[in-house]
Amino acid sequence: MKSLIHIALLLMFAASCGGSGEAPPKKPENREIPNPQLQKNDNCQNGTLLTYRNFAEGFFMNYCNSCHSRDLPESLRSGAPTDANFDHPDGVTEWAAKIYATAASAAGTMPPSKNVPAADRARLAEWINCGAAVDEDRVTGSSD
Repeated sequence: MKSLIHIALLLMFAASCGGSGEAPPKKPENREIPNPQLQKNDNCQNGTLLTYRNFAEGFFMNYCNSCHSRDLPESLRSGAPTDANFDHPDGVTEWAAKIYATAASAAGTMPPSKNVPAADRARLAEWINCGAAVDEDRVTGSSD
């Protein structure tokens, strides 16, 4: 009799595990993020895959935002203009020509207190010369 009760309980338990009879939710599809196309223009003959998201954001975070951040009061900006804020893509693209002139070459004077490797300065120059794309969706041009 005990074994019949156990079997009955097991059957009830097993039946209750089936849920509402609906199919289990589908796993989300693995969507591949498309690779950006090379961005080319007259100043960027070889093209670039560099974007604000995959390069410049980190560059500015490491080398510039200690003075050029919209969250900093004027007293903590070490003389940086209050409208020169590089913690958002719009601020960077607005100041791109000045950034290029002062930070993208080996002789760059910015940042004054940090040693920026030449390879990082070269990538900054490449990114700006190739149009300063913000993210892969905005990288344009031809890959041929």
